[in-house]
Amino acid sequence: MAKLNNEQIQEEVENKGFKLVNADGYSNLESTITIQCSKGHLIDTNLKSIRHPSFECPFCASQDFIMEKPRGVPAKSGYRIIAFDQATEKVGMSIYDNGKLVYFDLFHFTDQILTYRLKKIMRLLEEVVIPIWEPDLLVFEDIQQQGPNVLTFKVLSMLLGICETVAAKYEIECLTVTVNTWRSAMGVVGAGVARDKQKKLAMTKVKELTGFDVAEDAAEAILIGKYAASKRKAKTLF
Repeated sequence: MAKLNNEQIQEEVENKGFKLVNADGYSNLESTITIQCSKGHLIDTNLKSIRHPSFECPFCASQDFIMEKPRGVPAKSGYRIIAFDQATEKVGMSIYDNGKLVYFDLFHFTDQILTYRLKKIMRLLEEVVIPIWEPDLLVFEDIQQQGPNVLTFKVLSMLLGICETVAAKYEIECLTVTVNTWRSAMGVVGAGVARDKQKKLAMTKVKELTGFDVAEDAAEAILIGKYAASKRKAKTLF
């Protein structure tokens, strides 16, 4: 592909609603250029990112993320465990008070750019989960290498690092549990069973335990939380 000139770069940037500030270092689509959004935010990015359909100003996107306390989340009534399944797009969550499931939900983060999703998940933890829902224990699914997919392992490693860092920052007790551990304890694992089949087994188990029909990611969060709650009841959590 031929190298673009400054006018062509400027046209692409303006077509996305931004102003070109500096393209001196441009040599290819991944070269860093500086642009400015309509609200004055300066963004160091590249044409490859700008061309993505979901590209937006990260500062504006962050400010636009406002999440109020969802209706139905009860007031805290005892030792509270909040558990999450490992994902950056569809994040399942469950809340247990004194060992009883009191709430569950599935959060959707639709940004195509990974750093935007991670930032919003961090804000969810810092601005809603910890100050409003007041967990005594945060539970996260541990990472594991899934075949040759190194990229997924890398992404989930970044996510887990953020979750554990936030928990440490606010001095909230944190537990990570391996997928094999909670699945085995909840009876939703079998030798040689494919991951999609295991997810359906999780949904079936939640239906059996609660009577609820839930999405697979929410189902896994419910079972992760139940595992932690049962271990605490048996006084074997720590």
